[in-house]
Amino acid sequence: MQVNALRQSLKTAVSAKPSPPAWRGPVLIGVVALAVAAAGVFGVGQWHRATPAAPPVARSLTPAERDAAEAQAGPTGSPLLWVVKTGDATLYLFGSIHMLRQNLNWMDSRLFQAFDMSDEAWFELPDLEYQPKFKGFKATAYASRPVLLDGLSDLEKHQLETIVNRYNYTLDDLVRVKPSAMAGFISQMDLVAGGFSVDRGVDYNLFRRAKSLKMKIDGFESNSVHYSYLSDREAPTQAEGTRALKQALAAHFGTGVVPDEIHVLSGHWRAGDQKALTESVNRMAKETPEVYKTLLVKRNSLWMPRIEAILKGKHRVFATVGVAHLVGPDGLVAQLRARGYEVTRLDPTPKP
Repeated sequence: MQVNALRQSLKTAVSAKPSPPAWRGPVLIGVVALAVAAAGVFGVGQWHRATPAAPPVARSLTPAERDAAEAQAGPTGSPLLWVVKTGDATLYLFGSIHMLRQNLNWMDSRLFQAFDMSDEAWFELPDLEYQPKFKGFKATAYASRPVLLDGLSDLEKHQLETIVNRYNYTLDDLVRVKPSAMAGFISQMDLVAGGFSVDRGVDYNLFRRAKSLKMKIDGFESNSVHYSYLSDREAPTQAEGTRALKQALAAHFGTGVVPDEIHVLSGHWRAGDQKALTESVNRMAKETPEVYKTLLVKRNSLWMPRIEAILKGKHRVFATVGVAHLVGPDGLVAQLRARGYEVTRLDPTPKP
């Protein structure tokens, strides 16, 4: 009898309860979901206190992942600068463009401070005032048979003839010149005509500043070795040389678009667009692998012992090299990180 009375009182109490608040449904859904999750983890019915899980250990990024993260972060707004510090040594790595147009402002307080407070200034070669004179094509620019016109259309042959006639040459005079050598000559000529100059380039301007500050100046390779890479190398294949010549003619006469024209690259460089610069280097590795290995990979490897010697010293060194030497999987930044060095990119302070 007492049990029946108790049941009746409970029914009356339940029927008299007010409606649940609007938030109760979502909260209950969350509680149920939590319960289901707990049941899945611990097993149904195992409602004992569990030992709290240890917090996850943050995994260190690999050198490749670190480079990729920097590239994906977007343009910095200023040219790229990295720093490596070991013991008493500090090494700044600044990526340059060797030729620039006049009145392109690129120095900022970050660069001024790092450069002016350094003890030494290093460049690709020790004397940037030494410039070899063009005395016609060297013997290494010639092939054993006529190759210059191979693969060119009639229009491209006419365009090439127009160019060489300006220098009192005929196509017959130059028919054994390698297409890659001719492409390099036309590209250099166009850069000068377009207002680009080594005298306005990053390297030469910093070289002159280092001299005015009476800094010690050094280079990663001798002048003779440096220019041998540029003047004595041969195109790995005839097809690559012909493709380069076609692109140079297209750029000169405005009949096509060359992917890596220097004004495009200088724009990416000025904006600190590491992603775009890395893509350009990767494209070079894919399209002209032998040139990539010779001009970038091989030279970077030869420079590494000198860089590590700097890092074992006691000086502040500001090193300026072409930006292509710093970015990408074979760049100096990636190589240093792979060897265990902490390399930090120094981005400009965001403007308020």
